Amino acid sequence: MLTGIVTTMLGPLLPALAARWALSDERAGYLFAAQFLGALGSTLGSGFLYARAGFLETMSAGFVCMAVGVALLGGPWWMGLSAAAVWGVGIGLVVPASNLLMAAMTAKHGAAAALNWLNMFWGAGAVSAPLLIAMVLHAGRLATFLLGFAAILVGTALTAWLFRRKTEGSPPFHEAASAGATLVPPVGSIAALTAALLFLYVGVESGIAGWMPSFTMRAFRLGESERAVAQSVFWGALLMGRLVAPILLKRLSGSGLIVMGSTLSFAALVTVLLTSRLAFVLAGAGLAGAGLAAIYPTAIAIYSTRYAVSPPPNAGFVFAAGALGGAILPWLVGTISTGFQDLRAGMLLPLACLALMTAVQLRIRHRIRASP
Repeated sequence: MLTGIVTTMLGPLLPALAARWALSDERAGYLFAAQFLGALGSTLGSGFLYARAGFLETMSAGFVCMAVGVALLGGPWWMGLSAAAVWGVGIGLVVPASNLLMAAMTAKHGAAAALNWLNMFWGAGAVSAPLLIAMVLHAGRLATFLLGFAAILVGTALTAWLFRRKTEGSPPFHEAASAGATLVPPVGSIAALTAALLFLYVGVESGIAGWMPSFTMRAFRLGESERAVAQSVFWGALLMGRLVAPILLKRLSGSGLIVMGSTLSFAALVTVLLTSRLAFVLAGAGLAGAGLAAIYPTAIAIYSTRYAVSPPPNAGFVFAAGALGGAILPWLVGTISTGFQDLRAGMLLPLACLALMTAVQLRIRHRIRASP
């Protein structure tokens, strides 16, 4: 849940930070790039960390990085940019480790459903972030909030570090230590296709959620507390989608659920971009979140369960591709918006990526069916 807050809090903070630092959309996009480039670097090195330490030790280090980054955000522009990169490093350590640990523990008992439940708690943090930030900004207590939240993250890091002693010797940790590959997989392989899917997914999710407050504020001239509503609707629907996903997986294949979700999100984003009514924008944001909900955890489950070891080969590369998408695509949204002087033009990029996601997942399904 804490990881969900850290990952998504930049979006609702962005208008206030942009005003304080006098940032254009293009320069504001550098914050997203810094966050996810930090995640990219740490994810690429995650295989080494799993082999030398373990999942919980890696997660503990990640929470420390998040705490440092959050504490530094209250400084000037250059420090804020560095802070985003540092907490991005933490995200890149915690998210893959927690997902791969859960996949290893539930490989024979419904990994897709278990990962959707795990990521539901991440979604709970994402849902609470916009409303929490809105209250903090309204009260003018941003500096106090950042320091307090950093202290909570430090406490979580200590808890993970202490808990590791109770899990030493369990199979998932030692299997992970023997399989921390980060080499680039063959083109067209399931690992490479999953990497492409995560690149698009994380970029789309971050792009929509990160820019939604600014989009609604400009389109409807909303106030500081109101502009977070659309983002909260998006994350709330994503949370509920992950709650419902295990039920849907009893009737649908994982691949079918991913294709259905990306198609729904495409239609929803079209609605957001074409409508001139706030109610339709909120409905579209909710449907987009619901469609995206199951894609990430289900894709990880499909990929992880194809191999007998945990984490699977090329795991570092696959997760790093997601971080790279989160670094590039939201930044490109801001760059396109600045070039056309219209954020609506920038939001066409996530729309195109959603169409590509459907095509990639269909290719993954074909490869799985064709493989022995």
